[in-house]
Amino acid sequence: MRRLEALGEYFSDEDMKRRDPLLYEDMVGQHLTEDDVQTMLAADKDMKDHALSEVLIRHIQVMQNNELYERLKDAEVITCKIISSDSHTLQNTGVTGVQKASD
Repeated sequence: MRRLEALGEYFSDEDMKRRDPLLYEDMVGQHLTEDDVQTMLAADKDMKDHALSEVLIRHIQVMQNNELYERLKDAEVITCKIISSDSHTLQNTGVTGVQKASD
């Protein structure tokens, strides 16, 4: 991590987004202006000086990030539904909290 920090790569937008796309969207992406988004899209499209292999690798990485984002988003929705269901079940049974077992 320290090596990546020294190289200035650990906290770059691209690397943060690659590591955890859902967290990136929640913490950073929602605050981006339309100009920021357009700048990022333009940078992605400006691949004319890159080799075909670099373009293909970048495309695969983007697709993997999108897939990971969707899986994390789905997992978060499922977790919220389970928590909501458990809370609803506890309310219907009259359980108001965890009770301590007596010795």
